[in-house]
Amino acid sequence: MKKKLFFASVLIAGSLTAQITQDDRLIIPKGTWTVGGNLSFNTISNTSENEPFTSETDVTGVSFLPNLGYAVGENTILGLRPGYRYQESENTVFEDSMPSNSRTTESHALSIASYLRRFFPLNKNLALYLQGELGYEHVRGESASDNDSLSQTESTTDTFFIGVRPGITYFVSKAFALEAGIGALQYQRSDSELTDSDGTVLSTGDSNRFDFDLDTSQIFFGLSYYF
Repeated sequence: MKKKLFFASVLIAGSLTAQITQDDRLIIPKGTWTVGGNLSFNTISNTSENEPFTSETDVTGVSFLPNLGYAVGENTILGLRPGYRYQESENTVFEDSMPSNSRTTESHALSIASYLRRFFPLNKNLALYLQGELGYEHVRGESASDNDSLSQTESTTDTFFIGVRPGITYFVSKAFALEAGIGALQYQRSDSELTDSDGTVLSTGDSNRFDFDLDTSQIFFGLSYYF
């Protein structure tokens, strides 16, 4: 269903753009530079029950994605986007309403991606856009538990990704624009490793994933400067 909504929005953007005259549409000239950044903040709480156990999980995350781009053609930006992401989660298991185990995990991620963004003007100040991305992310995490058998572990994950991100841009002035990225249709290839506090490898793994994410971690708000 999410993929159908994604492709429907692309068709609507193309249809609306075709109806706008040259004088009424937003134009970003070839040779324009842009610098800016996007910020995302998300919180997730989840509770599951399997008598006599109850599990409660709270997740908090923040992402910052600065960017630098250059207009290689009218309304077409080619750019570079480094990024940083932090996430902290706490899982507590209750047995008959009494805490029996608690685990806290935090992770830091660094990423770098190239992107190509195409704008679809709706008027002189407002435009939808599609942004293709190709990049890499490295994540390092630490997890600690009050259970002695799994007291502390460390993990690393390396991910290569390619995808498309839809969004919207509104120019509040000739140079400054408010932007929002909404979801991501992408393919990811990941390799991971889990070790204990002594550096002993506990497990390794790899995964392939293709989907359309529309959760709060994939909704970004930002400000860009065009010059």
